[in-house]
Amino acid sequence: MKVTGRKHIPEGPFVAASNHLSHVDPPFVGTAIRRPMKFMAAADLQGLNRPLDFLLGIYGTIALPRSGVPFTAMKAALHHLSTGGAVGVFPEGRRAAEWGHDVPYEGAAWLALRSGSPLLPVAVQGTPEVMGLEARMIRPAPVTVSILPPLSPRGTRRELTAQWVSTMSSVLGAG
Repeated sequence: MKVTGRKHIPEGPFVAASNHLSHVDPPFVGTAIRRPMKFMAAADLQGLNRPLDFLLGIYGTIALPRSGVPFTAMKAALHHLSTGGAVGVFPEGRRAAEWGHDVPYEGAAWLALRSGSPLLPVAVQGTPEVMGLEARMIRPAPVTVSILPPLSPRGTRRELTAQWVSTMSSVLGAG
């Protein structure tokens, strides 16, 4: 794994927002950042199998329901940020076939704005070759994680999300 931009990681709380192309994105993002993080993860992933439950526990995931308003999840994420922690979010909401395929949700921007924490764009490349959408086995392949300059929590959710998309597209392409 090649990592660039570690100098951009804030000292205090932040919301890391990454693209999501593979099951293995969270471990690569967490390893690249080298700081304990709680990742937002779909609540329905819990209880599927013991190895996945174990990994979700290690990463201290915050269960995010796929439908309805995620009050409990957002409250837990805000609390973690208020204690100086970092929260990882995948604004696309699910694994996408390619960058730009899905319109991102605005939850990462909402967390950054509500907490006053920077939004840290993290671009992951190569993970579909490690474990693609339908793959059941992990294969060796080069992965690059680019940690981009943090975005100030200003403006509206829509504006901050658009700024994140633009920043990510500068590395990942237009999609």
